[in-house]
Amino acid sequence: MKKRAVLLLIVVMLAAGCGKSGTKSEIKKQEDKPVKTALLENKEIIQVIDGNGEADPIQEAPAITETGGYIKDIKKNNGAFVKKGDVVLLMQDSATEQSYSNAYANYLLAKSNLDKAKKFAEREYVNSEVRARESYNAAKRAYDKAKRGSEKEDIEKAKLSVEMEKKNYEFVKQTHEKNIKLYEKELISEQEFLNSETQFKSSENSYKIAKETLARVERGTVQEDLDQLKSNMENAKSSYELAKRYKDDGAWKYDVQSAESAYIAAEANYKYAKERYENLKLKSPVTGIIVDLTAKEGDRIEKDTTIFTVVNSSFMKFEMGVSGKDLHGISVGSRAEIYIDDLNKSFEGKVYEINPSADKDSKKFKVKVKIENSEDAIKKRMYGKVKISGEPYNGMLVPAEAIVVQNLNSYIYVVDASGKARKANINLGATQDKYQEVISEDIKSGEKVVIEGQFLLQDGDITKEVK
Repeated sequence: MKKRAVLLLIVVMLAAGCGKSGTKSEIKKQEDKPVKTALLENKEIIQVIDGNGEADPIQEAPAITETGGYIKDIKKNNGAFVKKGDVVLLMQDSATEQSYSNAYANYLLAKSNLDKAKKFAEREYVNSEVRARESYNAAKRAYDKAKRGSEKEDIEKAKLSVEMEKKNYEFVKQTHEKNIKLYEKELISEQEFLNSETQFKSSENSYKIAKETLARVERGTVQEDLDQLKSNMENAKSSYELAKRYKDDGAWKYDVQSAESAYIAAEANYKYAKERYENLKLKSPVTGIIVDLTAKEGDRIEKDTTIFTVVNSSFMKFEMGVSGKDLHGISVGSRAEIYIDDLNKSFEGKVYEINPSADKDSKKFKVKVKIENSEDAIKKRMYGKVKISGEPYNGMLVPAEAIVVQNLNSYIYVVDASGKARKANINLGATQDKYQEVISEDIKSGEKVVIEGQFLLQDGDITKEVK
């Protein structure tokens, strides 16, 4: 009995020993987690930034009418090639055309007046002085004769003088009436008008004196006549002295200056009116192809309306938004590849403009890429997929599947020589094909990174390399 009990105890102990040995084996299997790894390497990275956009010509200019009017004739249609300055369509507007005609007429008149002033102004003042002196001398002679008494010869001379002064007065009066109308229309200067008025008054006074002299000579001189003749003589003397002062002081120069001012104003108004008139000929603002011309002959077009657009499609552009993180890797001149769905073809281009200010809504920076369109295959608003290649630099690349993301944080597992896994926090950089740039102070080139089995690992786990 005692012997049987001893045997039973031995069996239990053996069984217990076997059970303990099996538990250690299971623990060992749990610690050696199977993984696949790859080497961490410092490699050359060429950052590729993906985007998309619509094709637009780099040079595109709208044709805007600065004057309203009706379309009279369309010379070119959509799709036509035009050079800068070519007339595309003609418009008509009666107000613009009338304004141009009036401005041109006023300009010619002002130019004529200026030429006349430069040539004759000085001479007119000399002549005015001569006429005033003659009037004064005539008045003085009449006064002197009246004091001496009249003779038959004096009567004949007085009659002849009346006829001559009458003819001169009628001519000067007719001229002055015309000048009044021209002055009211601002077609002659104030100084020219004043000269005309002075000549008229002088002629009128001379004619009046001649008639009074004849009447006095015919009836004989009385004291009243002498007083009137003396007054006429004194008035004629004042007119003469004024005309002489105008001549001596060079008053004619002011007439020339006034004519020049009037000419400058008329010329400026004419140029403005001519420009508006020329704008009725709507011309191409640049060299290129006409697009978006929808107006028809006879249509009424309002001022400041875009009637058509001219595009120079020899180079096309694509615009895309780039994040601040990606912006540092590209620059003006960076290579780009644009795939256009409609053409099933890729084109090579370059970055030509980068806006250093981010969009206030998207927070992205506008980047413009241009491509040559020598065959004119790319049309406006064609959709394209853009890939911009940045400048090459060195960095750590790992297969993209090695990265584990948890709670918005990224990390990888690195295995040391003993097979122990270490969790390393990382920041993500550029993507290159199936690889991802990782940035971290916790890793270095030559270490092994787990690329399979990483989702079952924890920091400090023992791993086993499998193939």
